Amino acid sequence: MRRKAGWTQLELAEKLGLKRRGAVANWEGGVREPRNKQFRGLAELAEKMGDIQLKGFFLDQIEWRRLLARQKNRAAQVNADLLAELLKTEGDALQSRLRALSRMTDAELSEYRRMRASEAYASESAKPIKGGPHAGMSASFLRILQTETEISAAKALRGDAGARKSKAGTRKAQNPARKG
Repeated sequence: MRRKAGWTQLELAEKLGLKRRGAVANWEGGVREPRNKQFRGLAELAEKMGDIQLKGFFLDQIEWRRLLARQKNRAAQVNADLLAELLKTEGDALQSRLRALSRMTDAELSEYRRMRASEAYASESAKPIKGGPHAGMSASFLRILQTETEISAAKALRGDAGARKSKAGTRKAQNPARKG
C-alpha cells in the first residue's frame, strides 16, 4: 500500500501518528505486526485510496486478534477445568505422572506428545461425546487435550522447581557458611 501510494516509510509513519519510521520498517520486515489502532489507521488510509479490499483486510486483522484472545482465554479455562477433573479421577497416579513429566527434556515431552496422540487416534473413538462437560468433543481429541494439559502442568512444575533451586543457590552464595 505504501509503495503503491508513493510514500516513504517515514511518511506512512507520520500519517499514522507514529514518531519513527522504524515501526513501519519492522512491519514490512516481518519483525512485528501493527497494533489494532495502527490497523484502524491503515484501514482508513486504504479507504481514502479507494482500496476497499485492503481496508477489509486490515479490519479483519483486528477481528482475528479478538477471536484469538477469546480462544486463548477459553483454552486456559478448559485446561484448568480438565486438570481439576483429572486430579479428582486419577489423584496420585496423575501427580506421579506429572512429576515424571516435569523431569523430561522438551524433546522427550515432544516424543511423549507424539506417542499419546498416536495411541489416541488408534484406540479412541472419533465420535463426539454426548452430554457432560466434554459434549461434542471426540474421545481422541479429549485424550490429546488431556496430554497437552499434563504437559503444560509439568512444565509449570518444572519452572517452579527451577525457581526454588535458583533461590536456594542465591542464599548459599550470600551466606556460604549456611548449610542446605
